[in-house]
Amino acid sequence: MKNRHWWVTTTGLMFFSISPILAQPPRAQNLFPPEAQPSMLLSQKSVQEELKLCDDQLKKLAEIIKKRQEAREKMTDVDPKDRLPTMKKLILETSKQVRAILKPEQDKRLLQISWQLQGGQALATPPLAKELNLTDEQQKKVRELQNAMDKELDKIYAGDAASRDDARKKSEELTKTTRTKMLDVLTEPQRERWQELLGTPFKGELRREPNPGRCREP
Repeated sequence: MKNRHWWVTTTGLMFFSISPILAQPPRAQNLFPPEAQPSMLLSQKSVQEELKLCDDQLKKLAEIIKKRQEAREKMTDVDPKDRLPTMKKLILETSKQVRAILKPEQDKRLLQISWQLQGGQALATPPLAKELNLTDEQQKKVRELQNAMDKELDKIYAGDAASRDDARKKSEELTKTTRTKMLDVLTEPQRERWQELLGTPFKGELRREPNPGRCREP
């Protein structure tokens, strides 16, 4: 039983990295859309333990990731201009396959953890927008804030930052501010419902991947 998490380090699970959620370069953010981010948390041992994944589930996850890795290796044959959308499609498909392995209560908790980490950015996901009954105007505002943040991140990583560490600090500050602004679009009843949907605070430790730029190029 002590090796039940072996697959995290042996099957290329950088795909399910927490780092995109913690502020990544623009291309990485576009590659990992909000609806795919819950699945990425499954590389975290603390999340696996929180969800109480069984050995059979871990085995199935490893099989899915192996197939995704094989598909990723074939990306070299794809036209460079088509690689990003092709990789994004693959990520979304794999995300659905992974979540299908989870039990309803596990998937619910995974969403709660993801929403807690994403903050206001989670409002961009259709399930949450529907659950909170966001109006078209509210959804439009969230998209505008997201687009504005992406443009600013483009500037930061294009040379506005003095160093990589400076870029990281600026991007994290920008992300935090934007998430707060996104939550400000909620009405008081919606905000109360939002707090209910978050569930109990997740207290597990989340590791940051050592090479945050790895997923920039498919």
